[in-house]
Amino acid sequence: MNLNLNELAKKYITGDVLQTLPKREFGKYMSDPAEMIVKEEIEKEFNIKVYKDGDDSNNAGHYDLYTDNNFRIQVKFRSVNGITPTSKQIYLHNWRQKLNYNITDFDCIIFVLCHNDKRQPSDWKFCFVPSEKVIDSKDKSLMLKDIPPHILKQGLDWKKEFYKYFKKSENKA
Repeated sequence: MNLNLNELAKKYITGDVLQTLPKREFGKYMSDPAEMIVKEEIEKEFNIKVYKDGDDSNNAGHYDLYTDNNFRIQVKFRSVNGITPTSKQIYLHNWRQKLNYNITDFDCIIFVLCHNDKRQPSDWKFCFVPSEKVIDSKDKSLMLKDIPPHILKQGLDWKKEFYKYFKKSENKA
């Protein structure tokens, strides 16, 4: 069977067992499929080669995906409630290490938002947040632990925002 990444991710997502998992377990399980979906969407939309960071150890870089010019992308799958997918803040901090991310850990975050427990990928929203917009005012070397709604709303046109910041990073290289 020759499935592309998006079809493969959707195959795992729509299984009966996955649909009945508790919210927290569903979110944990969706981490890798969310990365695959974002990777494929970027490659398809912009013809940009995207690689998965293969090192999941605690010593690894904190990003999930990267491009040829080393634009580093952190993908976060989040189940969210509220009137809209971006009406409440979303946590960003690193649970495994109990720390805020450093501002140098990655260039952007792409949130995959599962709103009000809608578990079908066609119902999800994507949100692009550049790292430079989430600097902690108390410690400029760190990112915020929680991303406020007004920043999330700015990133709903995620493909446009991604491309703008990706091109900006190319000009720096």
